Amino acid sequence: LVAKKEGNKILSNALKLLEIRVRGKAGFDNSFYGRSLMESAFNPQNTPFAIEGSASDIQGWSEIFKGVIGAIKNPLSHHALDLEKAEAFQILCFVSYLLSFVDNLSIKAAKSEFSDEDIPF
Repeated sequence: LVAKKEGNKILSNALKLLEIRVRGKAGFDNSFYGRSLMESAFNPQNTPFAIEGSASDIQGWSEIFKGVIGAIKNPLSHHALDLEKAEAFQILCFVSYLLSFVDNLSIKAAKSEFSDEDIPF
């Protein structure tokens, strides 16, 4: 039982870190959290991230990030999950992958209000 509690705590901390990392990388304040944070950060119409692919591809990332928060982080935050060691390890590996994905994202370049054709010289 102690090992499961410790595993839940490690997973919970890893998922909190994922939220913190996404929020910081996106430049959002602390009013963004949970599924709404992920929805805002990976919204195909206005994501701050330069993600290659179609709007559908970006929507897929939004669903992955929202899903991991809704299906794993939220239950861990409100009650202990009865995860086996191997299952907890697999989830931790997946969260590690998502952290790496976020770390490797770049921010979209700010659009100039003028195009090259607007410059008279």
